[in-house]
Amino acid sequence: MINTIDTVGVRFKNDTVQILLSRRDKNPYEGEYALPGGWVFEDQDKNLSDAVERVIKTKTNHQLSYYEQVHTIGNSQRDPRDWSVTVVYLCLFSSNPLPENKQDVKWVEVNKILSDEFSLPFDHKDLVALAMERLRSKAMYTTLPGFLCEDVFSMKDYQNVAEQVIGSKLNDRGLRIRLEESNALVDAKMTRQTGKRPAKLFRLADRDKPRNFDRMMYGKAK
Repeated sequence: MINTIDTVGVRFKNDTVQILLSRRDKNPYEGEYALPGGWVFEDQDKNLSDAVERVIKTKTNHQLSYYEQVHTIGNSQRDPRDWSVTVVYLCLFSSNPLPENKQDVKWVEVNKILSDEFSLPFDHKDLVALAMERLRSKAMYTTLPGFLCEDVFSMKDYQNVAEQVIGSKLNDRGLRIRLEESNALVDAKMTRQTGKRPAKLFRLADRDKPRNFDRMMYGKAK
């Protein structure tokens, strides 16, 4: 039986949500782009977190902002080689400039994957859908979108990322109230000139995990 982890890496770039892919260097599907993943090495990985960080580092050379386990899937159809079990992780990358991509790494807009405009091998499209559903759901009641922002960001930056992830407009005041009530942001003591008034910049108060809101966001509702 095959035991692996698969990572659904997500970033926000050019006003789009993008998925991290790496080119496979062996069969099956050699030469095709797929989700970065790999075997769990019992002699190297003390736990699954070690496996996730190793895979991301060796296959993409990128630094994770945050990651969490999404689901475990196992069946006899997902891999032509054998019965296969994989643990799926949602991996977020900030909007900070990333190291130069390795030659066999690329970012693809999530909508192109989910619409089959860009096809993935195995069941990786389904894994992307699962991870995106987790991200959309938690974006409604946690500060998870903040891990896709740059280290310092304006309230408008945060709202833009959250709206793109959720797929609908958010109430400005309602979002601000939830962020303030949860003490999710700290003043970065910086501003950015935007139009007539400078925009105040913030940082996430907690970089280890997202904070929960007291109330869920409901689109344009308050």
